[in-house]
Amino acid sequence: MRSDTSIFRVLGPAFTLTTSSAAAVRTSSGVGQFTQHVRITATGAPVWVAFGGSTVDAVANTGVVLLAGESEVFRIQGGQFISVIRIGATDATVYISELCY
Repeated sequence: MRSDTSIFRVLGPAFTLTTSSAAAVRTSSGVGQFTQHVRITATGAPVWVAFGGSTVDAVANTGVVLLAGESEVFRIQGGQFISVIRIGATDATVYISELCY
């Protein structure tokens, strides 16, 4: 889903996730209760993205693919966690910004 991010406001500092192995990584806490969307940017390598509870883990070939150098805005529920796993052997850094109207 692509959205015009100019209609959103950023709710605070972004999460940064770095994949340094083939294992999934997740945010250390859920997004804020007032967060309605997140903007996720992948750098270095493409990643699989998953959303869910505190135990969510992204799994290869499942969920949403975000290509390196791309940003997407996703609708999300307050309190959800975000997990990513890299595609391939190159490390990826993923930046997550919480957004609301």
